[in-house]
Amino acid sequence: MPKIINDGLNSHSRYEKKLKKVQIRFNTDYEQYLVDYLETKENKSEYIKNLIKADMERNKRS
Repeated sequence: MPKIINDGLNSHSRYEKKLKKVQIRFNTDYEQYLVDYLETKENKSEYIKNLIKADMERNKRS
């Protein structure tokens, strides 16, 4: 039997509360090439997460 949660939130709102949003700003005078490259990625969030995970792995070995 599924657990019933009576917090007044629907499932989407409950899920949204668990998310952390991070914002990145680019100076388009100097970093437009980064914006352009990122725009080529179909899933920007997954791409950035994979970069962070790879960096964590590299730093773990050091």
